[in-house]
Amino acid sequence: MSAGALVACHDCDLLHRHVALPPKGRAKCTRCGAILYRDARGAFDRTLAFSLASLVLLLVANLFPFMTFKMGGLVEVNHLASGVSELGTQGYWELAALVFFATVLAPALRLTLLVFVSASLRSGWRPSGLKGALKAASVLQEWAMLDVFLLGAIVAVIKLSDLADVHLDLGMYAFCGLILTLSAANAAFDTHAAWDALEPAA
Repeated sequence: MSAGALVACHDCDLLHRHVALPPKGRAKCTRCGAILYRDARGAFDRTLAFSLASLVLLLVANLFPFMTFKMGGLVEVNHLASGVSELGTQGYWELAALVFFATVLAPALRLTLLVFVSASLRSGWRPSGLKGALKAASVLQEWAMLDVFLLGAIVAVIKLSDLADVHLDLGMYAFCGLILTLSAANAAFDTHAAWDALEPAA
């Protein structure tokens, strides 16, 4: 985006003139204080690093046990997708599909798209599907509800700890790390800077 171009605040719609920022600087709305845009230098590097780390942690969280319940002589090992399987077994296929999409598929697709977009913009490569990937990544952000899933898992652990011996496994720790790296990737990714970088190729 060229200097002097108009930028609308996402919160209050006040128009501002785009100005160059110092390293790590942020432009804020003069009316409501919302962040308009950030200095994009290094943003794609950080997004790529955090997105790759998130993909690895998502893979570990899905492959390894999530938690183990021990009650009497009964031992039950659960994985991240165990809830999806149980819902499907009980006949709730629509709900099972929705949970799978929000906790596994949408995060994996969004992270893959973030890696593709940030790596492309970082290297200066402009493939034809880059704009579509950027749009899809923005849409999928609303559906990747890993933090909600983690909150539900914590509540379940607290309630079940009074009835059984609950052991957190590698998948759970990887999932907690995933929440942190995914949040960092979302915070590092600058949508405005990404679209601005695509303008010369438009």
